[in-house]
Amino acid sequence: MKQLLRVLLGAVLLGGALLACAAQDADPSNQLQEADFQNEFARFIRTFNRTYDAAGSASARGGSSEFNTRYSVFKTNLQLIRAHNAAAARGEHTYTLAVNQFADVSDEEYRQQRAASRARIRESLRNRPRTNETATPGAGADAAASRSLLQTAPTAIDWVTAGRVPVPLWDTVTCGGDYAVQSSDAVASLFAVVGGYTPVPLSAQQILDCSGPQGNGGCSWGTPDAAFDYLRGSGMYSDLEYPWVASQWTCRQPASGALPEVPPILGFMWAPDEAALQARLALQPVVVALSTDAVPAFRFYYEGVFSDAQCGEELDMLMLVVGYGHDAASGKDFWRLKNHWATIWGDGGYMRIERGIGMCGFGMYSIYPTHANLQ
Repeated sequence: MKQLLRVLLGAVLLGGALLACAAQDADPSNQLQEADFQNEFARFIRTFNRTYDAAGSASARGGSSEFNTRYSVFKTNLQLIRAHNAAAARGEHTYTLAVNQFADVSDEEYRQQRAASRARIRESLRNRPRTNETATPGAGADAAASRSLLQTAPTAIDWVTAGRVPVPLWDTVTCGGDYAVQSSDAVASLFAVVGGYTPVPLSAQQILDCSGPQGNGGCSWGTPDAAFDYLRGSGMYSDLEYPWVASQWTCRQPASGALPEVPPILGFMWAPDEAALQARLALQPVVVALSTDAVPAFRFYYEGVFSDAQCGEELDMLMLVVGYGHDAASGKDFWRLKNHWATIWGDGGYMRIERGIGMCGFGMYSIYPTHANLQ
């Protein structure tokens, strides 16, 4: 263990960049030795500012049981990433993986992290209208109209390159507020599309603090339908005026006295399937729920078109769909999604996932805010 501590201290002092697993280790015979694992773990600790012991930092107390546990988990995950990328280099996968903030989290721990979200999404689906209805009667098109829209939808669209999506600055790993982040980004994008607003980040913290009466529970649980229900009666402040603090506070107005950045929304609607979702996405970004804990590779996604037959339908995470298209390299149609794990995850905070086959439960839960000028 002293030898491990010396290696770790040396690597921390020397610094280093995040391990770029997605572009390396294509040769499966290139096996890491114990010293290599130690060096990569030290690099991970420094990159993500990890501390594993209440009495001191991981680098200073290499003998702690928590340190050893995290090191063992990291090794398992790193081996998974390397093996997957080697297979991708052989053409067996259409996406690659990389070390990120989940590299010291076990599969079971991740499943537990998603448990509350899974239960709330399931409840939200049970309460969803059987037809494409909204909390505001008459707002939006029905399923048949959505399919009609699909006939004239473009073959590809990207609301990010069109400048209608806020920059991906969120990281909700320490607070289960993905519903607040995705709802706020959906509203910002809606007003950018229909009202010419600059898509500045709106206050996800406001939703976190203020949508309790509609059924949301701060960092513990929440759904976009409850968030949109709240936003029918309230405008949204910018994140600058009502900033994200990753914990629930009392609902309030900004101390600056600033006015809301955007007015209240009209209501919200559901897209009943992937076809209706694509039709709506031609008009605005849409919030969806996905299953992410059945395939460990999902949380280590780096780039490419994610596709895995083992991905389940137990929806446990919310993301914002910001585009769709076709990937010539893999031959797959894809959706482009914005995540809430900051830019260090995936392709700068985004991912692509195979389109048209219900991958990871895609299309089972799709919801969007409505506006009087876009129905």
